[in-house]
Amino acid sequence: MLSNVVPPSPREWRLIHWVLWATLGLALLAAVTTYDDYGATFDEAIQAEYGELAVDYFDSGGEDVRCNEFRDLRFYGPLIEMLPVLMYRDTDLNKYVVRHLLLGLLAVFMIPAIWLYGRQFADPRVAAFAVLAV
Repeated sequence: MLSNVVPPSPREWRLIHWVLWATLGLALLAAVTTYDDYGATFDEAIQAEYGELAVDYFDSGGEDVRCNEFRDLRFYGPLIEMLPVLMYRDTDLNKYVVRHLLLGLLAVFMIPAIWLYGRQFADPRVAAFAVLAV
């Protein structure tokens, strides 16, 4: 099956790389220019509180287990919620602005990872399609 894949021509390779870099640039531009509204959701306050509770857990050496009892968010991945808390906790920064910017940048940084993963397939166009699909 995979032996039937026709490798891209040099022109197609250039187009594929151009599409990937352009997508990365546009995503970065979108994340930076729309960060104030990026990721604004109805449950944002709950997610932010969960991140604060998860940081409190580690600050207490595992004694403060409120994060494990806060709704069902212990299944949601505390690291992503903790990162903005670590950035705004001891500053005057607005916690929601920090969350929006950081989550937008994390989404942008996902693009190269998807591209590298997609390059493992026999047809390199898979990587370009995967990036555009995201």
